[in-house]
Amino acid sequence: MKVNELKEGEPFIPLGKWTLYTDGASSIEGSGADLIITDPQGTEYTYALQLEFPCTNNEAEYEALIVGLCLERKMKIPELSAFVDSRLAANQVNNEFTAREPSMLKYKQKVKKLMKEFKSCS
Repeated sequence: MKVNELKEGEPFIPLGKWTLYTDGASSIEGSGADLIITDPQGTEYTYALQLEFPCTNNEAEYEALIVGLCLERKMKIPELSAFVDSRLAANQVNNEFTAREPSMLKYKQKVKKLMKEFKSCS
């Protein structure tokens, strides 16, 4: 059964690898995050968030990733490929860069914890 063939009352059973694209941004006008979640059939689900607290651009990038991972987890997606629009966040999560700032270390730890909740997450 494919995801888009569900009948009313049937449980949602995600199949295949899903993709998450995130982009966070911060400016003097405010901070926000954009998410695109793509199912295995190529259907895109887009989200735009306004962050209601001051943060740096890198923190906004991490916030976008965390929100995306939380959404996918709630949907019980088993396999996920996540792409972030931040070389710093990607390299910190992949252990290629060291997270030195306490806030970046906390974000990295949160992301790594969320990633463990998937059958497969890269």
